[in-house]
Amino acid sequence: TMKGFIEKAVLKSCQVIAFPEMCIGGYLLGDRWTEDSWCSELMAYNDVLKTYSENIVLIYGNVHADEQHKNKDGRCMKFNAAYAFYKQKPLRASAHFPMGLTVKTLLPNYRIFDDERYFLSLQEYALASGIPLEELIAPFEISIDGKNRKIGVEICEDLWFNDYSYKGKPLNVSRCLIEKGAEVLINISSSPWTYGKDKARDNRIKDLQKDTPSFVPFYYVNCVGTQNNGKNMVVFDGDSTVYNKKGEVAATAREPYEEELLVYKSG
Repeated sequence: TMKGFIEKAVLKSCQVIAFPEMCIGGYLLGDRWTEDSWCSELMAYNDVLKTYSENIVLIYGNVHADEQHKNKDGRCMKFNAAYAFYKQKPLRASAHFPMGLTVKTLLPNYRIFDDERYFLSLQEYALASGIPLEELIAPFEISIDGKNRKIGVEICEDLWFNDYSYKGKPLNVSRCLIEKGAEVLINISSSPWTYGKDKARDNRIKDLQKDTPSFVPFYYVNCVGTQNNGKNMVVFDGDSTVYNKKGEVAATAREPYEEELLVYKSG
């Protein structure tokens, strides 16, 4: 499915394509995340996917398992991650992580979400490694058509910055990426449908725009379909949306619950 969308995007002369959070194996999978063999299987697809990036920047969500270090549960350290490739090579974000990789900063731990049970947040990693969080949050750097560009990639909950604090202030991942030169922001999400979610998200984008002196185009890429975490069947409506520099809706998916290639050219 991803290969088909990539081919369509290349035909439409798109320079970048992004897929949702944990789109390879799913996100709300419950204790399957404790299975190291499952995580290894999902990571093996990275080698396949990078071959599709010859003519387009490819960004998508997948697990990253670090077998050299232990997580809080004694198993190998796992991250909810975003990967980025171009011309079959990984892009550089933070120098403290492997090439082609950035990880989720804010982990939801309420209602159906249990991220802290399975993954290490970027904030926790910063504390454990002794590296300032500000050094770990960085956009991907790339050369497209001879121009050096920076693309800020964040993951789902990173958008809801007012719910988390850092040094006594809201932890605004978007602002940090923009201050480091990001020209666009891409938020890859697996955000379930709830009543009033669109309005709530639009309001949060407005909050971001007000809290960030020089806001940039913001691409929200959300999952479509149903997932089963062992306790709940969870529905994702998609509704991927592009916001302009004013925090206003500039484009949106045509139909809920339908996979779609949403194409938008930012200024």
